[in-house]
Amino acid sequence: MFTEKIILHGKFKTACIFFLAVSFTGLAQTNLIQSTGNVGIGTTSPAVPLQVKGDVILGRGSGGNNFMRIHSDINGVYLTSDDPNTNQKHLFLRASPTNANGKDRHLFIQAGKSNGNWITRMAVMGGGNVGIGTTGPTHRLHVAGSGKWTGNSSSYTEIHSNGNGQYLRQFANDGTTQSWIIRGYATGGVQALFNSGGINVNGTVKAKEVNITVSGWPDYVFRPGYKLMPLGELEGFILENGHLPNIPSEAEVTENGVRLGELNAKLLEKIEELTLYTITQEEKINALVIRLEHLENRK
Repeated sequence: MFTEKIILHGKFKTACIFFLAVSFTGLAQTNLIQSTGNVGIGTTSPAVPLQVKGDVILGRGSGGNNFMRIHSDINGVYLTSDDPNTNQKHLFLRASPTNANGKDRHLFIQAGKSNGNWITRMAVMGGGNVGIGTTGPTHRLHVAGSGKWTGNSSSYTEIHSNGNGQYLRQFANDGTTQSWIIRGYATGGVQALFNSGGINVNGTVKAKEVNITVSGWPDYVFRPGYKLMPLGELEGFILENGHLPNIPSEAEVTENGVRLGELNAKLLEKIEELTLYTITQEEKINALVIRLEHLENRK
């Protein structure tokens, strides 16, 4: 019976000689080459052309001792890149394209089945896009479903969606208290919540307090030596330019917007200048009143 199982032809003669050598060392009960061509190592009933029962090590041909090991235990199956010393190397999984500059072959990771068919959970496209939950990613990272980023404690950030649309939210260190949420839709007119406060996108910004830091504040207007523009000169500037000095024009605001801190400082400068104008006019009015009273008394 033994010789019947190993009678092979042509290119299998070498394998037969190897098998004979192994069998004569007392290992024939665990290694077998069937007449069908199937080879079993560690098993006498190989179901495929090469079936190995046990670990497999594929060593480097020359220049080093690093190797790839295929092994399994009670928890699962492992593919490991290793080295008997400390010269470990990288592990590459490749999908070769059809030409030297091709991007037409992709890498798919499958787990789980539906109606007996494997489900692709992750796809790395030849062009570089990565899809999770989709096999046709349109961006460098395309996730079809929700995403979660955990923090040092139980806090985490979540990207999710419901029937109204997408939202991004953060949970506090207890993992249950919502710190803030930004929605792509509005609930009660509010599209973003921060600790029970609110921001209406494309609407009013609601906040308990806004603290804007600026590099300077116009107290210099009240310092000795500050020169106010004469009112006649100020009138001429307004007639020519259509806005106050040191204040952006409508065209500038339309094109560039405004910086609130900077604009508030400029507006305060104008208020302080207006205060000085008012004080000066008050002084002139008082002088005129005294002069009138003096003239009235001379009658």
